[in-house]
Formats: sequence, C-alpha cells, structure tokens
Amino acid sequence: MSHEFVAYIDESGDDGLKKFRGKNEDGSSQWLVLGCCIVRKNNDLSLVKQRDSILQEIGRTKDRRIHFHKYNHAQKIAICRSMAKLPIKLISILSAKSSLPQDHAFKKERHKLYWYLARHLIERLSWLCDDEGKEQKLVKIIFSNRSGLSYQDFQEYLQILKTQCETQIRWRTIDIGRVQSRPHHQLAGLQLADCSARAFAEAVEPTRYGDFETRYAETLKPITYCRRRKYLSYGVKILPNPDVLNKEQGRLLEIFKK
Repeated sequence: MSHEFVAYIDESGDDGLKKFRGKNEDGSSQWLVLGCCIVRKNNDLSLVKQRDSILQEIGRTKDRRIHFHKYNHAQKIAICRSMAKLPIKLISILSAKSSLPQDHAFKKERHKLYWYLARHLIERLSWLCDDEGKEQKLVKIIFSNRSGLSYQDFQEYLQILKTQCETQIRWRTIDIGRVQSRPHHQLAGLQLADCSARAFAEAVEPTRYGDFETRYAETLKPITYCRRRKYLSYGVKILPNPDVLNKEQGRLLEIFKK
C-alpha cells in the first residue's frame, strides 16, 4: 500500500538504569529521549539537499552527515534555526530514567524502556498522520540502527499492542510490516531526527557541570507537533510526568505551554 508520510526515529541517551552521570561523574544518561522527524512522502527527497545546505551553513562542507553532539553552541543554534524552516514535524518523548524505582520492570529486561517510549511516540505519530493525511494516511516508519535491537521484535511488539492491548494508536495509519531500521549516515531524515532528539535531550540532561540548554528545543518549536493548540503531551511528552523536572529543566515546560 502507498504511504503519505515517512517518520524517522532516533534517540539520545542510553539504556543504562543503574549508575547515572552526575556532576563531574561518569555513568549512564539520566534521560532517554526519542526524537521523530515526520515528512510527507513528496518532500522526503528534498531533505537531502536541505541537509547539505545546513552543513554548508555551519562550515562542514566536507561531511554529508549531521551529528548534533559534535558541534559547538553557535552551530547547534544554526542547525535548529534552519530545521525550523523545513516542511517537517517533530515529536519528542522524554523519559527520566533516574526517577524509575529500583525494582521497576524496565530494569529487568533490556530495551523494554526503549519500546515503551516508542509506543508513546507511535501513538502521537498516528494522531498526526490521521489528522493531517488526505486520501492516504499511512506512515512508513524508519528507526536509526541501534546496537542489539531487533526491529522484527518491534514489529511483533506492535502486533501484540494492536491485538491484545488497549492503546490510543490509530492503527489505520500504521503499516506494521513497513517498520524498518537503517544506518544513521544513510538517510538525511535520520540525521534530522538525531538533531531533534539531542536538542530536546540537552534541555533536561545535565552537562558535566550541571547545566541545561533549552534554546535548541525552543528554536525547534515552530515545527514541533501541536494539536488543538497544545504541544505538551502531543509534540512533547515527558515520562513519567512533568513533576520530575527541576526548576531549570522546567523552562522546557514554560516554552511549550504557550
């Protein structure tokens, strides 16, 4: 069946659920963030040219891959400013791993937390495609390759959700058989999803010095999924709930409440 949308998904953070990074301390990330870049099929190929234009703007003409974490602050702002002009939409799912109880089920099975976040992402993706789709509402879903992760397992997970669970996924938009994964460097859409995931992660994940940066996410607000004039719980979903944010991280809420 033909599809109208393509959704690219990447993440920022890791699966570690034991020792978390602290101020000047190594460890697992405190947050796991999934970022999704959605584009209409007829605009998909244009992302390559637009990705190349972004790289030229930040002075990386010898590279054809965007790795958001490699750039300085000014370059990151420039990337987000350019992305905000593209014909794409973004969805971000942010999970505070450090707030999970020590005996939580997510800590007993590797990747379970990742799939749980993906479920929330797929729900919102299905709403967006159903609301904005014309005659055809199907979306093709492409994950960035992740070590040790089987996307056939995710297809099976989606099938279980569809047949055995109550969800808010609008299944008419999701073709489970089209879910696939590709290397980050192969597709411009995956690189934009990487930028999105990292931009929102930097608003909640502390640096080695305990600081946060919300300006990247704020710059991406114009292309963040908004439904019924609401961003929170749609284009920006925080798990388990926004109460886990401290005062500095809470700036993200203030940005997307408006």
